[in-house]
Amino acid sequence: MKNKAQTEAIGLAVIVILISLAIIFALAFSLREKPTIKETYLKAQLASNTLNALLKTDTECYSESNEPYTISQLLQNCIENWKHPANQINCSGKLSCDFTKTQIGQLLSETLTQWKKHYALTIGIGNVTYFNFTNPPLKGSRELETFPLSTRKGIVLITLELYD
Repeated sequence: MKNKAQTEAIGLAVIVILISLAIIFALAFSLREKPTIKETYLKAQLASNTLNALLKTDTECYSESNEPYTISQLLQNCIENWKHPANQINCSGKLSCDFTKTQIGQLLSETLTQWKKHYALTIGIGNVTYFNFTNPPLKGSRELETFPLSTRKGIVLITLELYD
């Protein structure tokens, strides 16, 4: 009889522990802060505006008419002449691909990285990735923005993923 009472007491204790754990998990999930509509909108705008500004940024690389090339113009030239470096634009001794990679990396480090934003920027056509920039860890909620860039090789997709 004594063993049966001990078994029932242990069973009740296990049930109480399980119920307590269930209540703790329920409270943890219900008390989590959900992002406001404003925060979600601002994050989406950050991704969109960052890509837009990046592509329209004038560089220190000038055309024969002394007009500065934009990042998007240099990207187009780079991808169209990927396998033909002799046809790439020469930017102060650097070819358009190398120059563009350096410029994008510098712009991202001066903005998103400095603002402590985690991101992945991918530039490519289909399964071919020409450039990839990341600031890990790439965890949490994600905001994705994609811009198409027309080239003679096809539509280049420039994708920026921002993470919390």
